[in-house]
Amino acid sequence: MSDFILNRIAELKAMPGLAPQTLTLLSLAADAQRARMQSTPKQEWRLPDPPTGYRWHRDTGWTQDMLPGKNRPLLVGDTGEYEYSSDGKIWRRGTALLTPTPATGPCVFYRTTQPLPQPEPEPQWVPLEPADVPPGSVIRGNGWHESWSNCFVAILETSPTGIYLNRQDTCVTWEALSRDWQIKRPGEDWQPCRKEVQP
Repeated sequence: MSDFILNRIAELKAMPGLAPQTLTLLSLAADAQRARMQSTPKQEWRLPDPPTGYRWHRDTGWTQDMLPGKNRPLLVGDTGEYEYSSDGKIWRRGTALLTPTPATGPCVFYRTTQPLPQPEPEPQWVPLEPADVPPGSVIRGNGWHESWSNCFVAILETSPTGIYLNRQDTCVTWEALSRDWQIKRPGEDWQPCRKEVQP
């Protein structure tokens, strides 16, 4: 944008028949633009961080001109088509790379245009419902197994609001169960009283 402004000012100054005051104003505008350009620090380019849980095969020595367009460094574990270079200037094509070795010194640069892997979505948990509690299921509070290894509470019945407990003659809501309780269904091990839903 800055070069565009200076070029436009130069074009205007080259127009025939401009008044001397107009030429002076255009010269002042060009000087001000150059001063702005010199005072604006240029940000140094740096390789962006890889996606969470991944590592670039090499995270040093890259320059912006080595990754034009959609190119990115290979991640450790990437496979498929890639390009490689020992100097970052001459690139050769390759395929079926199994796992590039992370750099420990001067080595080959690997790049690809493959999209970055998408992170796995975080699981979303919701409280159980009556249909999630088959007959014969029992529950216990979180941490009970540490104090009372064989202690559990039989379920008297389920309702839209929660579970009625046999021993305590009380109803525990589905929300409270999802936070503080575990369930053991027939033939299964203890699990949190909640279920995962797909986002």
